[in-house]
Amino acid sequence: DYCSYTPRKRILRGGDEVSCGVGMGLDSKLLAKQEDPRAIITCLAKGGPAHRSGVVQAGDHLVAVGDLDVEGLLSEECHGDDHSERTQKISQRLATALLGPEGSTVMIKVRRTGSSEEVQCVIQRAQIKPYCQWVSDVEKEV
Repeated sequence: DYCSYTPRKRILRGGDEVSCGVGMGLDSKLLAKQEDPRAIITCLAKGGPAHRSGVVQAGDHLVAVGDLDVEGLLSEECHGDDHSERTQKISQRLATALLGPEGSTVMIKVRRTGSSEEVQCVIQRAQIKPYCQWVSDVEKEV
């Protein structure tokens, strides 16, 4: 499994607000596939906001982040441009939706693999340590 670390803004010396996330990794190779693009959550930052929610799990399909329809985004961005450009565009849109000020909240909607059931939760954003452990399933940590 490949886990990507969602970039976040650094704290600026002038006291500017820091963008924080929910601590989930997505497989960038699946995001921009020409056929059947998917936003599969491959791992969660151990102890991070998504992991603590108990709702989001590795293997879930990311359906929505706030008002962003992730599946619609993948469908509209999967045509044209080359693979790396599509990946960059999709990653930027997802990062914009997932990142925000520390303590702010974001609604996450996921669909379990092999199911049509969608579950959602509201997650409070927090700083994710760059060298944290990543949980990719119940048994295994990366």
